[in-house]
Amino acid sequence: MKVKAAGTVLCFNFEEAKFRQLEALCRKQGHRIRAIDPSTYNKTLGELAGFITPKEVSKKFQLNVEEGPQRDAAETVAAAENDHAFDEELMVIYNMPGTILDKLLNACKQQKLDIPYKAMLTGTNAEWYPDEMAAQIADEHNRLSRKQ
Repeated sequence: MKVKAAGTVLCFNFEEAKFRQLEALCRKQGHRIRAIDPSTYNKTLGELAGFITPKEVSKKFQLNVEEGPQRDAAETVAAAENDHAFDEELMVIYNMPGTILDKLLNACKQQKLDIPYKAMLTGTNAEWYPDEMAAQIADEHNRLSRKQ
């Protein structure tokens, strides 16, 4: 019996064992899951999800992707990793209705799968880079912990 995919989960900076545990939960519930390679952290969340193309990003931010100094592939990968590197494990979820999301998060809790940096992809944050999302969540965590 084929399970229809209910949503997609993008994983950043996950240790292999933790990713495999989350992958098993996601696949059991019919979700797609992808481990995102650090060499692609120079792409927006929307690009990584496949919703925004580099040309759309360039047009929106009035950038010319053909201009600028030319780098070889190794320099480009190194720059991407350095410019947008971050250490936190981050899970970005999209195309997942609330009740189905709750089911996934409850399953993570039952499996004692701690992922403090979780976010839903929105029209606003689709234009952010993964490190910007992680920084935003860290700020929110700090604000909430100060209030307690």
